[in-house]
Amino acid sequence: MRSMKGEMVDTRSFARGRFLLRFLDPVMERQYGEYFAARFLVQARWSYFLGTLLYVGFLFIDYHVMPESFTRQAIIRCGVVAPISMLIYLLSYTKYYTTFLQFAVVLVGAAGHYAMAIFSETPPFYVLGTTLILLPFPYLFAGIRFRHALLCGSLIVIGYELTEVFVTRISAMQLLYYNFFLLSVNGVGIFASHVAERLEGETFVQKLIIADEQKKSEWLLAEVEAKNRSLEESEERYRDIIQNATDGIFKNDSRGRFLFVNPAGASLLGYTSDELAGMNYRDLLPPDARIVEWMRNERNQNLRRWMVIGEFPNWDRCSGHNHAYPP
Repeated sequence: MRSMKGEMVDTRSFARGRFLLRFLDPVMERQYGEYFAARFLVQARWSYFLGTLLYVGFLFIDYHVMPESFTRQAIIRCGVVAPISMLIYLLSYTKYYTTFLQFAVVLVGAAGHYAMAIFSETPPFYVLGTTLILLPFPYLFAGIRFRHALLCGSLIVIGYELTEVFVTRISAMQLLYYNFFLLSVNGVGIFASHVAERLEGETFVQKLIIADEQKKSEWLLAEVEAKNRSLEESEERYRDIIQNATDGIFKNDSRGRFLFVNPAGASLLGYTSDELAGMNYRDLLPPDARIVEWMRNERNQNLRRWMVIGEFPNWDRCSGHNHAYPP
């Protein structure tokens, strides 16, 4: 994911295959695989543990349905499949746990299932029933990607077909009848797994976008804070220069009132900076200078009025004198 300063997210990396739902960007696909494995790790552990208990628990049914082959069933269930499943369950708490082990535990359970059918003369309906229980496991409970679940489900269906045709040797009508249920369950599992991963992929993309926007926001906030600090430092340096300058520095508004006077300027005028605050610079002029200043301002104001209304308001046209006097 690209999260450079202010750069837009490259949405092209979010493109996915329509059926297998793989991200076309290899980097994004690897990130999503890691996210998916971590997201469903707890679910996978529970499915291994409970699935193993269920797998072993079927010995109770085996004892009543096939008592003559109960020993072989127990060896396959308790001596082969259950230990491998529990080993993978324990490996899920270590760094050696990989997606391949998620895939393998389903195949081991399926292989043990069909091995019991081969070596125990299992009735056809029993093979179908246990297959229907096993089939949803990779799609819904194992916590594996859709493409892996699809492969596992397909292998389970193929194993069932081979078992029923070459081991139990059921009739074509029975095979057609059983396949209706089997393929229906398989189709529902495919659809459910596909929808679930499509939505999970969209959630993953949204989380990446949100994380990217958060990084941008954090970077912008850091930039603003850095500029504010720089501005404060500049203002502090400017203030020090003004305050420590040996020349007088003044700032006044359009009416002549002092807005700021530095210490050197206040000392030059014989006042303090606080005393000069709000004073008008005309108050500091001698009387004659104030009259001259007033006349200059009056002339400028009359000139502006003449430019606007065409005459001097205080000018006597007959005598040629101005009737306004300084206060």
